[in-house]
Amino acid sequence: MSTGDLKAEADQARKIDSKYAAVAKAAKTVIASRDAKTLEDAKAALDGKKDEASKLLADSDRKVAGNTT
Repeated sequence: MSTGDLKAEADQARKIDSKYAAVAKAAKTVIASRDAKTLEDAKAALDGKKDEASKLLADSDRKVAGNTT
């Protein structure tokens, strides 16, 4: 293999490494976005359940034997 061939192969390897780095960066961005959405959805679901529980508690006020029950 000549020096020119080796240089060409090294250039090709650098290009592939650069493309791999770009794909890895994009994948990390997608995963971070997915995780943020999952967290946002979980918070929204928790807030909904909290509101539902608060309403149930308010609706039961003075309708049970003891308010601490």
